Amino acid sequence: MALACDVVQSAGLEECVAETHRRFGRLDVAITTVGWHPFSRFLDMPDRDVDYMINAELRSVIRLTRANPADHGRSEGRTPDRRWIGFRKVRNRNAAMSSACRGGVIAFTKAIALEHAADNILANVMCPGPTDTDLWRNEIGADESAKKIMTAMVRAIPPREVAALAVFLASDEASYITGQAISVSGGLTMN
Repeated sequence: MALACDVVQSAGLEECVAETHRRFGRLDVAITTVGWHPFSRFLDMPDRDVDYMINAELRSVIRLTRANPADHGRSEGRTPDRRWIGFRKVRNRNAAMSSACRGGVIAFTKAIALEHAADNILANVMCPGPTDTDLWRNEIGADESAKKIMTAMVRAIPPREVAALAVFLASDEASYITGQAISVSGGLTMN
C-alpha cells in the first residue's frame, strides 16, 4: 500500500498512520527520511524558511512518533514491538538549521529510546553520508570542482549499505540496539 502525505502538516501524517493501522492492524517499523534545505546561510534565511525547515526535518519526526503511540495495540492485548529509525544526512556548508534539526532528532530519538525501552520499542538514527538525490545535486549546483569531489564521495558510499543498515535495524537481529546514532558515511564523521 502506498500513501502520500505532507509530513509538515500534522493531519495528513496522522491520517497515513491511521490508515496503516486500519489496513494492517499496526505499524511495526517507521523510517523517516525527510529533508529540506534552502541552501543559504543561516543569517540570510527568512524566518519562513527557518520555520519550514524545523517543521520538515524535526517536527515531522516528532509528529510521526506521536501519531503511533507506545500504547497502541495494548487494548487488543498485544505487546508493542516496534522500530523507529530516523535518517540524518551528513552536511557541511550552509547547514546551521539542518544541523540544529539533526541534533534535535538525535536527542529526541535517544530520549524516546530511554522512555520506551520497557515498551519493547527501539529507536535509532542512521546518519548517511552523501547520497545521490535531487537535494544533493541541487547542493552541488554548477560548481565543477564541487561536482567532482561530491561525485567521488557519493560513489564511495554505496546506497546498498545504507539500505542494509535500515533492514538490519528493522530486524530481530538488532533487538538489543537502541538509542544510537549510527554513521554510514565512509568515515566522514570521524573526528
